[in-house]
Amino acid sequence: MTSGRNLKCCSNLFCAVLFLKTCVVITTVYVLFNFHFNREKRHFSVQPLARSLTNWTRGYLDRYFERSTSKNSTGIPSKSHKKVLVLVGFNATKKRRVRKRNKRKDGKKRAIIFVGIISAPQLIFRRNALRRSWLKQCKRKGIPCLFFTDSQDMYGNKLPDHINVPLQQEQLLHGDLIQTQSPGGINFARRYLWILNWANARYKFEYFLRVDDDYFVCMDRLLLELPHRSREKLYWGHVHCSPAGGIRVDEGFVIVSNDLAQTFLREQNKTLMCHAYGDQAMAMWINNIPGVTYFGDRRVHHAVAARDHILQYYDDICGNFLALHGSYPVEVEKFWLHSLSKRKKKKYSIPGITYPCGTMDKTFNYTSFRGTYNAKPKPCRNNPIWNIAGFYRGRNGQ
Repeated sequence: MTSGRNLKCCSNLFCAVLFLKTCVVITTVYVLFNFHFNREKRHFSVQPLARSLTNWTRGYLDRYFERSTSKNSTGIPSKSHKKVLVLVGFNATKKRRVRKRNKRKDGKKRAIIFVGIISAPQLIFRRNALRRSWLKQCKRKGIPCLFFTDSQDMYGNKLPDHINVPLQQEQLLHGDLIQTQSPGGINFARRYLWILNWANARYKFEYFLRVDDDYFVCMDRLLLELPHRSREKLYWGHVHCSPAGGIRVDEGFVIVSNDLAQTFLREQNKTLMCHAYGDQAMAMWINNIPGVTYFGDRRVHHAVAARDHILQYYDDICGNFLALHGSYPVEVEKFWLHSLSKRKKKKYSIPGITYPCGTMDKTFNYTSFRGTYNAKPKPCRNNPIWNIAGFYRGRNGQ
């Protein structure tokens, strides 16, 4: 009888223990379930160090902020989200966070300026010189600075493999080289419009800079200055006052505000007239827009810097200039090392708008030009092609 009672007690005890364990398991599952799916209800009331976060917690936070920012129409985290970022010790300036925050609902990335660098296919040594110098500032600031080169010859035919294949390999290596789907050679207006369309489809920019690959750009100074410049009808660069009837910003370095860029895009298949040379075409486009501000910036050095021995006359090139034309790989390296040595001195002045042509008539007349610079404009909607001076190898061929 005693042994039967003991067996019954053991059985009851076993059942109790089993029941208790079952309750613990169910409670644990319930807590984890709520923790995982009711994220918006959680509140962080402590301030743990970032190094104490586990990989699972970091993944949880990544998914939380991704879903939270997707609900914001601007793509920017609200103030409450930023507070949570601070409370968990997360570095909000990390590139991953910046990229997500700058992504718009329409899929475009935000950038104060888009920089399109024109480069002939064979000039890889120029591109590499820029990658080793001022393009580093673009990467550090998250600015899209991309090279654009040809995929077609001047007739619109595909370039041969001995040119195309190295370009494709270069793109795979660096990820910053885009081949334009427009005729090569001196068909600069069509190339400009193609690049502008490409950039506008992917970025929401305030300014658009088209620049040649033989320019050294003081990008840090430009980025510090842009927030203080007008974002309405700004046409900025080195202004040519001659010949008469040919006032224009040189296409080697030309910045336009977004509103002008959008006007070009709207009218490209309607009223825009294209020209073999981009600066002449743009001058004609600008003529049809009232109230445009011509900014003839003296800091855009148009003469060939390689011949002017700039460093002999200026102690701080980025303190005196914004961009230096005719900067070939040797000069680019010198200018970059010089600018690094002056990096501590970042107190740049912001000059006012200047215009060097006085009261001269801004109405553009293409017949003012002679020789290879003379070409008859044609409607852009007809995709015109000019065959001038053969395959374009870049200024000075260097």
